[in-house]
Amino acid sequence: MFKFRKRNNYICPMLLYSSKTILRILWGLCFLIFTGWGSEGFLFGQNNTNPFELTARLPKVSTSATQIATNHKAPAPTGNPFDIQPSAPKVEKKTPATPRLTELIPSQKASDHERFRQFLFITLLVLLVLLTIVMTLFRSVVQISYRAFFNENILNQLHREQRGFAALPFQILYLLFFIHAGTFLFLILNRYGIKISESNLHALLLCIGGVTGVFTAKHLLLKLIGSVFPIDKEVGAYSLTIIIFNIMTGIGLVPFIIFLSYGTDSLIQPAIYLSLGLLGLVYAYRSVRGLIIANRFIAYHKFHFLLYICAVEIAPLLILFKLISNAGH
Repeated sequence: MFKFRKRNNYICPMLLYSSKTILRILWGLCFLIFTGWGSEGFLFGQNNTNPFELTARLPKVSTSATQIATNHKAPAPTGNPFDIQPSAPKVEKKTPATPRLTELIPSQKASDHERFRQFLFITLLVLLVLLTIVMTLFRSVVQISYRAFFNENILNQLHREQRGFAALPFQILYLLFFIHAGTFLFLILNRYGIKISESNLHALLLCIGGVTGVFTAKHLLLKLIGSVFPIDKEVGAYSLTIIIFNIMTGIGLVPFIIFLSYGTDSLIQPAIYLSLGLLGLVYAYRSVRGLIIANRFIAYHKFHFLLYICAVEIAPLLILFKLISNAGH
């Protein structure tokens, strides 16, 4: 009896231990059956495709700026009606706005007027500096020219001293007259809207060159007449008379040049008439002095005198006026 109980006590724990082991094995087999074990060949719980797996349907969009700018193709359709298909980027063509003439023309006129005023200021500054230098260096020559302007005897004495050829100081003062007369002509043309060049400097140089060419041609023609006919002395005296009168005229034009540049509009027109009237009086006075020089030839050579008046006095002025008119058109 004792042995039997001892054996039963020994067997019961063994049975309990074996039953627990069997239950653990069974639970492990069930776990392997439902979850799968090992590689793909041993998966029993699921197939290769999972219906609940989320897959990317749209292609990846590149974030580079160059691909975004150049790739305009839409992605391939996936068959899902609820997919949002991105549309191609719309490129808006921006047409440049046409400028308004009403806005550009007044500003352009204002800028042209401002440039012209600056050009006048620089030109007048240069003229005044040159006049100051010349008047300082050749004050005695200016005084002699002023006295010869009103006195014929002083002019004849000056002609004898110069021997028919003006000295260098007279030539410098004569060159100053060309500059002043050309500037005066430039201002008058600008006042009446006659534009001979797009550039202000070019137009001023054309006016100075025109005045210089006219008087240079006149002196050359007088020199030719004096060498052909026996009137060399009288022609030399008249040529020096022209130089003296033009020197004084060039100095007298400076106030009118300043007034035409910075005067008011209501007074510029009367100033132009006044200056032209004074120039006419100077020309008439010079012509009278020329007649006094050639008085002993006029009575015997009336035809030649009229020919000289037409060829030397009137023709250059008409040619200069024609050139200015053509340039203005």
